[in-house]
Amino acid sequence: PNFGSVLSEDSNGISNYHALQASFETRMNNGLTLTANYTWSRSLDDINEYSDGQQTDPWNRMFDYGPTAGNSTSNFKLTEVWKIPIPHVHGGVAERLAKGWEISSFTTWQSGESFTIFSGYDNSLTGIGLDRADYLGGPISLGGGRSHAAQAAEWMDISKFVPNAIGTFGSSSRNKVVGPRYFNTDAALMKTTTISESVKLQLRGEAFNAFNHTNFLEPDEWLGP
Repeated sequence: PNFGSVLSEDSNGISNYHALQASFETRMNNGLTLTANYTWSRSLDDINEYSDGQQTDPWNRMFDYGPTAGNSTSNFKLTEVWKIPIPHVHGGVAERLAKGWEISSFTTWQSGESFTIFSGYDNSLTGIGLDRADYLGGPISLGGGRSHAAQAAEWMDISKFVPNAIGTFGSSSRNKVVGPRYFNTDAALMKTTTISESVKLQLRGEAFNAFNHTNFLEPDEWLGP
């Protein structure tokens, strides 16, 4: 007999998304424009991010229902553009030097993204390889106020998680842990000079992560090898 592969695609995921969005914009007389946006949201689904549609527990798809991977509850963005007012100078080189200055910045602050702690062992004996760790209870966070070095060495209290018991899929819920928050500001200083009616020259200096703020990636999600 001849055997071949069969590819099947179907739509069977469950997801929902709820959000509160707020925006603010103001233009001031001194040339300053501020635009702020804030989103509080929560995304839930039962689509395991590592399984390409495969459920962790083949007999209970709701076992995977929880926060979407990468769900960030709070997201704030602030944009600032300031066209610096022209001093009282008229004509000549002084006016060319004084005109055309602009400062802008873009700031992003968002809460950490959710992720799952996996066992790393096939203790469910299913061969799927997505067993979650057992959660022992108690606070996962180690609290704020620690140095960057301490946070990099140990972001959370990993002792609260152990490999799942044989014959189980793990007691910790999907995407239970929230990773490091993110903060960044990019800024620019520009000088635009009119050369002729159709030609302008712009000099631009930019600073990315202007405050040199340290942003961490998510910790390792796997307990086992």
